[in-house]
Amino acid sequence: MMAVWGLHLEFAPDVAGGALFPYLESMANQTFGIALGQGGADTIIRAMVKLIKQQGDEVLTGQAVQRVEVQAGRATGVLFGRATGVLLTDGTRIAAGRAVITKLHPKALYGRLLAAGQEDVPAKQPAAARLRPGPGTMMIHLALGGLPAWRAGAELSRYADVHIAPSLDQMARTYGQALAGLLPAEPVLVVGQPTVFDPSRAPPGGHVLWVQVRVLPAVVTGDAAGQMAPAHWDQLKEAYADRAMALLERHAPGVAGRVLARQVMSPTDLERDNPNLKRPQGRGADLLACGVLRHRGRGQSTLAAHSGQRRLAGSRQPGAAAICARAVIPA
Repeated sequence: MMAVWGLHLEFAPDVAGGALFPYLESMANQTFGIALGQGGADTIIRAMVKLIKQQGDEVLTGQAVQRVEVQAGRATGVLFGRATGVLLTDGTRIAAGRAVITKLHPKALYGRLLAAGQEDVPAKQPAAARLRPGPGTMMIHLALGGLPAWRAGAELSRYADVHIAPSLDQMARTYGQALAGLLPAEPVLVVGQPTVFDPSRAPPGGHVLWVQVRVLPAVVTGDAAGQMAPAHWDQLKEAYADRAMALLERHAPGVAGRVLARQVMSPTDLERDNPNLKRPQGRGADLLACGVLRHRGRGQSTLAAHSGQRRLAGSRQPGAAAICARAVIPA
């Protein structure tokens, strides 16, 4: 039961960290519980924006960062364009009073915003720039006419999360297949039932279900089950989602008949929406990397950002939040 938590970090039970993290996560969940934002996952975002504005600071969206400007090897500010997804050079500058905080994947940070060859950027990149992305994840979002009828018992309908990971061998096998570029024959499923605790996320009498399909290759070179030919995720995602749904059906008979609508997001889709959805994370001098790169856990833990906040503020006092907030750069 504990080992599957490692796959929330894409750690199989037989790799480094695959035993430690599940233990820590399980103990934290038992001690503190798992938080759900009422009304939807953007609850925490809206709360953070409200807090930042209450401190007199500003949140900018819809603007792309062209690069992090540096002077003598020290990060000093950012240069903005004006269009989402389009890199413009209008010359708008935001100066950093103390630091630039990023929530970018190291490849995006050091490969583009701090690319070697730019003025005052050292030719030798930090180790974080060479980190390899880990396996990917598929998300299946379902609108249901009723909760799944779990074969293991009605008790499971009282939980926010249900893991389908029958054995340590199966988890290790799935991980190995994904790293080899193969579509796993039997992926691990993390099934979220948020409307059990928050009915406001669906119309009266309805439910929503999300299914994380773990772990998957970024580039598909084959199929461990021998049923699908190599192709781009855009061509494979619906068929592979069918495999995941068939697995869910084995554990919750009749769930397919309760599906009113389905949305499938492949690893490629998730990366298109957010290029940070790669593994792992990094940190550079005068740059603090936190946020989406780091595991937030089911309860949206902000420990990584909190540690950075204390480092920048040099204090444990509440005012440290404003210092951290002023350095946040939307990208």
